[in-house]
Amino acid sequence: MPFFNAFGNTSSKEQSEEMPFFIPMSDWNRGTYRELLAILSEVPEQMLDQTVTIRDEENDEYYPAKSVGWTGPGCDTLGNQHMYVSI
Repeated sequence: MPFFNAFGNTSSKEQSEEMPFFIPMSDWNRGTYRELLAILSEVPEQMLDQTVTIRDEENDEYYPAKSVGWTGPGCDTLGNQHMYVSI
């Protein structure tokens, strides 16, 4: 089970013996790209080279991202110019 920071805005980004993992200070409440950008700007440099991974919560499965794309004018589901991640 992955760690999820339910409390958001922690006071430290540093690892410690009590918390040997990275916890971003930025919240991820609405799941927007702006919030993702804020989190990515905080992560340790070595994390930026890891494969983007998407978790299917219903089945507790992890999938590597294959690409990032944008919708066109013909997309009725998301509308035009919506960014998405393909798995």
